[in-house]
Amino acid sequence: MSLADLKKEAVNSQTSSKRLLELAQTAPAAVQLLVANNPKTSAAALEYLSGVPQKNTVLAVAKHKNTPKKVLEKLATLPHAIVRQAVARKIPLTTALFKLFATDKRAEVRETVMAREKLSAVIIAAMAKDADPNIREMIAQRPKLSPVILQILVNDPNSNVRIALAFACKNKVTLETLAKDSDTTVRYWVACNYASSAAALALLSTDSSAKVRKAAIANQKRV
Repeated sequence: MSLADLKKEAVNSQTSSKRLLELAQTAPAAVQLLVANNPKTSAAALEYLSGVPQKNTVLAVAKHKNTPKKVLEKLATLPHAIVRQAVARKIPLTTALFKLFATDKRAEVRETVMAREKLSAVIIAAMAKDADPNIREMIAQRPKLSPVILQILVNDPNSNVRIALAFACKNKVTLETLAKDSDTTVRYWVACNYASSAAALALLSTDSSAKVRKAAIANQKRV
């Protein structure tokens, strides 16, 4: 059978799963890529294709709706950042996987997993107490955190975490607590935060730091 005929089989949505598996295992790389993009390709064929050396084929496997979780977990550790990013975008997250992606050496992978709208309360709670302050800082920047998580973060020993919270938080009670923080930069970002209450801004308008006072007064005028 010619290469052209193999390619036609590989892209045809009527080709059987059994035949697609055969093509995945025996056909040239150009055909394997097409198989990886066929919506009818089975989990077994995708698992085989996840081990081929061609990055584009592996990327197609990472994006495929039929790729099983165990294969995605394997792809999450590959050296290709674009593949890891594709996995981070779709895989059902556990705390271990979230931390793996959130500490990835490539920024685009970290940003992809942090941008996911739906993180379970279990993951957020675990990461808010993580030993790595960078992870806690990322959590502090997420919107709509629960009061329990906010309470954890507002008392974080690392000032960068509290700074991130002061910058991103919209919870007035949390911002009023941070307005009394010992760190000047934390108080400065509360003073700049448009969600800060009149009480927080009034307190900061008499702050020991001129920079904080100036920011708070400017924010008061905006209101």
